[in-house]
Amino acid sequence: MAAIMLVAVMAILAAIIVPSTIHMLNDERVGKAAVSLVRLDSAIVRFKRTTKSYPGRLNHLAVQITTSDKDSCGNSYTGGQVNDWAGSTIDTVGGTYIAQPVPPGGLPLAGGLGYVRDSLSRKPTGPTGVVELVLLSATEDDAILLNDRIDGIADYVASDAANGNQTGKVRWTPPDANRFVGLTYNVLPPSAGC
Repeated sequence: MAAIMLVAVMAILAAIIVPSTIHMLNDERVGKAAVSLVRLDSAIVRFKRTTKSYPGRLNHLAVQITTSDKDSCGNSYTGGQVNDWAGSTIDTVGGTYIAQPVPPGGLPLAGGLGYVRDSLSRKPTGPTGVVELVLLSATEDDAILLNDRIDGIADYVASDAANGNQTGKVRWTPPDANRFVGLTYNVLPPSAGC
């Protein structure tokens, strides 16, 4: 009887402790990814300040650009922009420096949240476009936690669940059958022109 009571108490404790621990680990993992995204955001803004264009690829943040490289609007960099940008010494992102080519599968984010695609895009491509970092292999649960961390809980409301979230810096599409979403981190504020 004492053994049954002991097992019952341990089961109750496990039911309380395990979900709390999992949530804490997920929150820490997403927090690391959020820091990586903020660092990328800062590096993109620094690139824009220096060259007057948003980069077309993550690789442009840390390596010398050329006149054959394209910015996020698809325009070739000018000779002046090439001279102004000698590469950056940005902080680590995802445990690696962006001084090497971004792998074909994308730049891994700290915390294992997913990968950021090397190519950057503007949505919409008009005069008030915003540069998007596209995250690959993100789940809806991770998107919600990342949104809470970056944009605040008020940005996402339950009524958005069927449609994803299309406001703030963190945005995502409705989940697919495996609960994966199309997750983007928008470098805001939108910029005028290219």
